Amino acid sequence: MPEHSPISNNRSTNTVIAAGCVMIALLFLSASILKSIDAPAFRNVVGDLVKYMWPSTSELPEPLRYPGISIITTTVITLEAAIAALILLKPTRSLGLKLALVLLIGFTGILTLLLFMPNPPSCGCLGGAGTSSNNATIDATVGITRNIALIVLAFWILKALGTQHLQKLIA
Repeated sequence: MPEHSPISNNRSTNTVIAAGCVMIALLFLSASILKSIDAPAFRNVVGDLVKYMWPSTSELPEPLRYPGISIITTTVITLEAAIAALILLKPTRSLGLKLALVLLIGFTGILTLLLFMPNPPSCGCLGGAGTSSNNATIDATVGITRNIALIVLAFWILKALGTQHLQKLIA
């Protein structure tokens, strides 16, 4: 009888993988929908973050500044929706999780920067629903905690999926 990794042959592990994928995908889809519902507000958040992190950009004429912020806004909303779809489709699940990790790590970096700024703007993580308080530092801390939990979950799922894939190749 061949040895089997406990991470890959357990029915409950497969259930956790499926539930974790659905949870991550729903969070990304919700973030995309909430941001797109009030895209002008999200565009303002992105603009505030850009101005706050790179004050020299506020010196650019409005026609040069605004398109870049709109492109960032549209890209984030589109990427979040696409990542959700990739995670939910089994053939592209691994790719979706890897892209989710890239965004989560990037977003966590931005949230960490916000923690060290005096009077930081809101992150706008989940559109208007992402702001749980009137304190951007509290919101950033909650966002970092949430993102770290999602990063750990995504890494664990990728490890479990990789183990299952290897066992299929060996069998």
